[in-house]
Amino acid sequence: MPGQGGSLLSGELCSLYPGQSGILCPLFAYNAPHFPVQPPQEWLDKVLEREPGIDKTRAKLVAFIEHMDYGIGQVVAALKKSGQYENTLIVFTSDNGGHLPNKANNGLNRDGKQSMYEGGLRVPTCVSWPNFIQPRTSSNQVNLSMDLYPTLLEVAGVNLFLGQISIHNLDCFAECKKHWILKS
Repeated sequence: MPGQGGSLLSGELCSLYPGQSGILCPLFAYNAPHFPVQPPQEWLDKVLEREPGIDKTRAKLVAFIEHMDYGIGQVVAALKKSGQYENTLIVFTSDNGGHLPNKANNGLNRDGKQSMYEGGLRVPTCVSWPNFIQPRTSSNQVNLSMDLYPTLLEVAGVNLFLGQISIHNLDCFAECKKHWILKS
């Protein structure tokens, strides 16, 4: 199937939601932005036009991220159209900091991807779950991406034990639960 990975995934995800009812538990992982950084040409052209003088390498990364963002927006719109958005948990995060050779900007954090410094490890995480998490809630809780899986299992009501260790000890959302709301 030809096409850019993010476009293909967004299109497939959007096709799942019309007419869906009941419980749907998909887990989708975008693998973008990732190597190779090859945004669709029309997205790159938009960035180059909007930001004259931008470094070409940086422009490709910006276009790639904007294209990914657009695709995720399409999936959110499909969830809203199908009436499933309010009860859908969306987690947006990364596995590492930005890649400096691609002109990523890690802010004040030292270094980038493939580094053990904060620029390589510290990433933001955004969680949206309208029926459970109040808008504009923030947290300073520190987590590891490996904690997401057991946390998502707990959210789904799965009581899984890993040896003698309950997954409930690895809760990424512990801080956020203080702000959870339940809508009837």
